Amino acid sequence: MPPSENAPRHPTAWNFDLLYTARMNQPGHPVMTIHELEDMLGCPREHLEFSLWYLRENAYIIRSDNGRFSITAKGIDRAESEEAGRLANDRLLTARQIWLARADPQPSATALISASTSSGSL
Repeated sequence: MPPSENAPRHPTAWNFDLLYTARMNQPGHPVMTIHELEDMLGCPREHLEFSLWYLRENAYIIRSDNGRFSITAKGIDRAESEEAGRLANDRLLTARQIWLARADPQPSATALISASTSSGSL
């Protein structure tokens, strides 16, 4: 059964996000150890091992000979497509909301709430 939209994200997603951020912020040295992941996520190694295994088996991350993890190009593609999906579902205005904003440059709060409830998202 898929998780609800309000359910907390799985540790796999958090590991993925941290490794993606490491790649973006430090392209010359985009690696993290399991100890760094434990510290940043505040959870023990046992809780991280499954998600790291899953990401490795799907070639989204690699583990180097010295035990450091980094995200692969395939992992970057997946992270960016997931983020695009989150943006599309959570943060972008619907066509109706854009139309209402253009029709009334100073829309009332009631109009915005009405538009968001009729379309199912804000």
